[in-house]
Amino acid sequence: MLSTCIDKMVQYGEMEMMKKNEKTLFEAGKYLEVLKVFEAKEKKPNKYKIGALVFLGRETEARVLSEALLEGVNEAVEIHFLLLLSSVRRQDFERMKRDLRSLYASFQKSRGKRERFFVHQGLGIISFYRGEFLRCCEHSQKAFKIALHLDDPYLCMLSNDLLGHAYCMREQYSLGLRHFEDSSRFSQKISNDSNHQVIALAKIAYRIEAGWELKDTTTELKNWMETISPQDFFSRTRAMLMRSKLLQLKGDFKRAEDSLLEVSRHVYEFNHARQILDYNLLMSQFSLLINQPERALALVRTSLHLCQKGRDFYSSLRFKELENTIQKDTQVELSLAHLAEKTGINPRMKFPLGIIPEQDIEKLLGRVKIKKGLPSDVVYHLEKEEKLGLLLLSKFYPYQNFIDDRLPERDMLLFFQGQIKVLRHLSALQYELLKLLLTRKLWSRKDLVETFWQTPYDSFIHDNKLYVTLQRLKKRLGVPLFHFEMGSLHVASVKIYTDQREYFSEKMDTELWDDSELNIRQRQFLKSVPKGSLIRPTDYKDKFKVSRNTCSRDLSALVKSNFLIKRGKGAGTYYQVI
Repeated sequence: MLSTCIDKMVQYGEMEMMKKNEKTLFEAGKYLEVLKVFEAKEKKPNKYKIGALVFLGRETEARVLSEALLEGVNEAVEIHFLLLLSSVRRQDFERMKRDLRSLYASFQKSRGKRERFFVHQGLGIISFYRGEFLRCCEHSQKAFKIALHLDDPYLCMLSNDLLGHAYCMREQYSLGLRHFEDSSRFSQKISNDSNHQVIALAKIAYRIEAGWELKDTTTELKNWMETISPQDFFSRTRAMLMRSKLLQLKGDFKRAEDSLLEVSRHVYEFNHARQILDYNLLMSQFSLLINQPERALALVRTSLHLCQKGRDFYSSLRFKELENTIQKDTQVELSLAHLAEKTGINPRMKFPLGIIPEQDIEKLLGRVKIKKGLPSDVVYHLEKEEKLGLLLLSKFYPYQNFIDDRLPERDMLLFFQGQIKVLRHLSALQYELLKLLLTRKLWSRKDLVETFWQTPYDSFIHDNKLYVTLQRLKKRLGVPLFHFEMGSLHVASVKIYTDQREYFSEKMDTELWDDSELNIRQRQFLKSVPKGSLIRPTDYKDKFKVSRNTCSRDLSALVKSNFLIKRGKGAGTYYQVI
């Protein structure tokens, strides 16, 4: 009799240890290990196995197993909560309603504090996926208070995680990221925890959305993507979408487009409605960016149909912003006001393609007037913060190859083949040569040497010098702006923004100086100054941003050709236009 009792006690102790092991593994986010425990022990399924199947994306198996387990009142609420998560993850809205009703019916039978937590957390999650972030905050705050009362780190982690998402989606990033920090601290109390990886991804995602610490975030995202489990399709597709956003902010639109094409298969394969809408939103923005409004509008209307089906107010708001940009319809503006009230977010009316909040873009770019020239401090700040892409996302520049030559100190802003960059501190030779190259689309070796170096062309002497100089310039630019073909130099077509507009004219004025050997700078100078004007060498040097030696050569040539008279000596030298 005693031995039988001892055997029962040992058996009971082993069952409790096994149960504790399943609970620990589940709360630590080790879902594959949870399933291995059940396979090894051949034990009866419980809520932890159902939860593991749900989080691994095996919802059908989870629902089949749950049918035999829902008789137990104690676990029924949690099982219904897990099933609700599966329908939310798949955005199955009809099933979502049924799961929510079943969750509440189970709660009515027990009405315990732990069960009340799952009711509020479930309502908060549904509100979040519908884009009703104010309601989501209310429910998740109530859930967090209950979790604190229960002194359960796992439940505290869950509620803080949802609060972080809700506040960040309302563009209150400081508050949202603080909740993620709290969630991470609670996760540290769970032994062998891996939830911190998911929390880390959320923090990276919202720092990109806020435009904060992009340099560090790039490294963190790269490291995180290397650790993602092959079975975690949701995290992998989310990380790839974030990478595309990050590349757009940096201004690397070619790689951003490649990233979007790469992730498309993963998004539709996993078939998560919110991720599909996120992908469609990025593709719609990109279509508008490259001046394809018809394609963007078709994608917007398809996505709005999906939003209406699932009553996703947040995604509706974002797509309506783009629709308003394309159509400028009063009816659309009324819809935006309604959606703003539902979501608690102000619509983006001025910068609808922007990734970071509109008010932040306004602070960064409020002084930018592209026709008057881009303030150099704005350009350098955007470069430092790795946000040069905002200049295109905000439509200050059209999406085409261009060079902005209105920066000081021989700096230029270059956009070519889907990448925007600042060319800093070009040498005087490189600066002058680049400006000269852009005046034509086709150069012969002879024309280029004689125009730029002002010396008769000799192929034996000049070909190697020309090749080396152009290769160094191409390396400095980092893009193939020009190339040799059939013995001639072909220069890509780019739009030029400059204060010296005539300098970059495709048709050079040769009416007055057909037989002269004047270069373009000298011709431009003579056209821009009236006869009798007095010119100092520094005026010429500053006007064309050339070196002192080049300035001296140009002015001496003009004196020799009887266009100028040299007066004065040394530092007091000046020239008079004849």
